[in-house]
Formats: sequence, C-alpha cells, structure tokens
Amino acid sequence: MTGMDKRYSDAVIRSRRNPLVRELLRMGRSGSFASSFPAEGLRLVETVLPLTRPRLMLLSETATQEPRWRDFLPRATVLADDVFAAISTTETSQGVLLVLDRAQEPEATAAGLRAAGLGAPEDQEAPCLLVLEDVQDPGNVGTLIRLAAALACTGVLVVGDSADPWSAKAVRASMGALWQLPVVRLRAEVCPLLEELGWTTVATVPEGGELLGGEMGFAKNEALAVLLGNEANGLKSKTLDAARRRITIPMPGGAESLNVALAGAILIWELRLRRGG
Repeated sequence: MTGMDKRYSDAVIRSRRNPLVRELLRMGRSGSFASSFPAEGLRLVETVLPLTRPRLMLLSETATQEPRWRDFLPRATVLADDVFAAISTTETSQGVLLVLDRAQEPEATAAGLRAAGLGAPEDQEAPCLLVLEDVQDPGNVGTLIRLAAALACTGVLVVGDSADPWSAKAVRASMGALWQLPVVRLRAEVCPLLEELGWTTVATVPEGGELLGGEMGFAKNEALAVLLGNEANGLKSKTLDAARRRITIPMPGGAESLNVALAGAILIWELRLRRGG
C-alpha cells in the first residue's frame, strides 16, 4: 500500500462529531485551553518537536504521505483532510498541529518569580528582562518573545490584559522562542516584585523620559526590567509611578510613536547589546 500504512489509515478520524475533534474545535475558537495550547505550521512544529514532548500530535491524512512525518505516525492522531481543516488555527493549513502543555502561572511573589527563572542574574553582562503590560495583539506578544530570545534576555513577563502568549497566533509569531527562555504570565502588580528581585524597572514613555542613546548612567551589569505598554495607551499610570526610571526613544523624524514590537527591538538592542551583553 502506498502512502500511509494501513494500520494507521484504518484509524483516521473522519467525523467532526468525534469527542476529540469537538474538544479541538473549542480550543481553536478560544485560541487555547487552561492547560494546553496549539502549535501549528511546518516550520514551527519542526522547531518545537526536539524541544518538548507534545500532549498530542495531529496529522492530516494527506500529511501522513510525507516522508518527514513517517516516524511520527505511531504516536500521531490522523484526521481526514476536511476534519483537520476544521480544527486548523491557520488560513492555509500544512496538515500538522501539536497540542502542548502550557506553563502554569507562578505565585505572585518574588520567590515565585525566582522559581520561574526570572530572578536578576548575578553573573551575566547587561542583563535584561522584557515586561509586557496590556500588549493586546498576540502577534506583537509572540514577536517580542522571539526578540527577547534572539537577544538573550533573561525572560519575558506578561502582565495585565496582555494577549495570551500561548494563543495560536502568539505561538506562531514566537517561532519556537517560548521554549528558549522563561515566559511567565502573571496577574499582579509587578514593579515591587521586580525591584525585590534586583531588577531596575525602566518604563518606556513616548516623551519626557531619558533619551535612549545618551549618557543614561546604567551600569554595565545593572539588571534592567524594560516595561512596554499597550499599543494605543502605553503603560498604566500606576506602573509609571512605580518604575524607577523612564526612557524615551528619540524620533527626530517627527513620528508620534512606533509599533510596540519595533520599539522593543530598539530598546533591548540599545540597553543590552550596547552595554556589552
């Protein structure tokens, strides 16, 4: 028999009324479940598989005919193409989707954040932690997580009404970075906790802060927690009041603001790599 081995072709799920499919449809509509989330797409799945064991691996019937997935067939669940298309989280499915366990929210204490890997490191040059408050576009959240991993940040702390970092769109935008550094979701006031952990909290503001690129007086090994706010409204006033420093990206061209992911890239590059990190 060509294509999929008959052992697996006989087990193809062909009904959308199947209990597993109904659960997956609900997950697709919500973007994630309380304890699991989807990761879909060829490049993302190939990046993730060596890093973690999925709760569930789903293949479309057509995808099973590709040699790259042959070794995974014994532990994959195969869906008819039309059923897979119904549970897909992308507009154009590539026929492979993982269901993964999501990280649990730690205790809202300094000890809880330290246990999650977000303590200020003592032996790292120019350490940075990225803090996202009310960043609502999941694509921005995922892109910023990818940025933090690329520039060797200690981790990413997602707070307030930010998009779920384990939603399908955020996971795709992160391109596997969720498994390269600690990413923590926390619903609490974080500035006091970060200061207790040894981080200098740095709020980003569109104007009125210390100008990025000038003589800002950050020590080379000072641990900086860089706080980025909502795409439209920036950081909350209570967060600004609690932060130890404020910083502004100079824009001599006269633009009012930058996309939050672009602003994050400029800030982390300057505050981490320009200090020798």
